[in-house]
Amino acid sequence: MAIVKNNYVKRGSGQLARVKASLRYIAHRPGKDKERMYRKLFGHDGVMEKEQAYRMFDEAQKGTIFFRFVISPDPKREDKFRDLHMREIAKKIIQHLEDKLNLQGEIQFVAAIHNDHTWIRHIHAIALVPKKLTREEFQVFKDLWQVATAEALRQRQQLDQVREAQQERTARYLIYDKADLAQAPPSDFIVCSECGAIHPAEVLSRILFRCTGCGHIQSRSQYAEIPRKEAGWQLSL
Repeated sequence: MAIVKNNYVKRGSGQLARVKASLRYIAHRPGKDKERMYRKLFGHDGVMEKEQAYRMFDEAQKGTIFFRFVISPDPKREDKFRDLHMREIAKKIIQHLEDKLNLQGEIQFVAAIHNDHTWIRHIHAIALVPKKLTREEFQVFKDLWQVATAEALRQRQQLDQVREAQQERTARYLIYDKADLAQAPPSDFIVCSECGAIHPAEVLSRILFRCTGCGHIQSRSQYAEIPRKEAGWQLSL
């Protein structure tokens, strides 16, 4: 189950200074060894510079509420291979708010992925909600963990299916015995004359093949003798 924590920047005098301080924390929080960091910021349109975010805050319409989020997928069930698309999880939450708050247009936001000071990957984000919220509308924020969890589990299922397919593909090459290896056609796999690894080959023509590992193109005559399993070869995909 993903965890989503949120609060909003206190209104009144000094609000912009506080939200900018939050942005500096998001971008520069020290890493595991206390080194200074500069993390990539992103928003709806992709990468965002810190100065762009400052300008977005300065130009926000009067009455805008600056919400701060921390989104953390479950590191054991959801992000166990640290391969979830974290930006998509953040965008799903913003889209959910746009739908539930009946806003005409996008909610602007800026966010960064933190994966350097703890083994649990998480997202820090600041969202700009351009209107005064009713008590009922504030309740929408309590359900954000469900949105994050659903998206994380959806991604986990797809990524696991891809991983299983890759493992099955690898296994097909690892089960060859000596006779199979000696008779295997170049279109199945090659010993690349450039990188020296064994890869499935992409057939370009009757005599030309491309190594799917490094991209080197070679002809049938350039194939090295395929090593035997007892020689300790390793397949690289």
